[in-house]
Amino acid sequence: MVEKTLQILQKQFPVTQKDAGTYDTFILEFYNTMLDETAENYKNYMELLEKEKERIADIPAHDLGKHWYDPIKLAASDSKRAKKCGERLDKQYQRALELYVQMLKDAPAAAPSDKMAKSYAYVDGLFKNGGPSTDAFVKAIGAEKARDMFETVIFGVR
Repeated sequence: MVEKTLQILQKQFPVTQKDAGTYDTFILEFYNTMLDETAENYKNYMELLEKEKERIADIPAHDLGKHWYDPIKLAASDSKRAKKCGERLDKQYQRALELYVQMLKDAPAAAPSDKMAKSYAYVDGLFKNGGPSTDAFVKAIGAEKARDMFETVIFGVR
């Protein structure tokens, strides 16, 4: 996972995360950590990811409320919550992840230090301003351990 995270930090590529709940919940978010939004294939893949959302358009949206990171959350992000939809949501995640991995393979190189700085700003914001998953980790293992895990393992920015 760390190797894949480092690859992402060296590409013109958005950061993503998936959260799951005990209900049939689907939260797939893409954050703009791009240095160049005109990078080759970026818009094409974002359009494909947005189109993928149509497959589950009939499942009710899961309102996540307003958050500090909303301005950098990309339109390809999606959140759903419903009963008895787990299998469809899992398949949706698999399709989105396959597109995301293909996007990573095709993404042009980025200056690692610049990309890491922009990605670090997002991670730092999670700890300064909070976030649903971040808050859960902080509560479970403490702020210092949670930050260390986010920076080194999950996002690889340190």
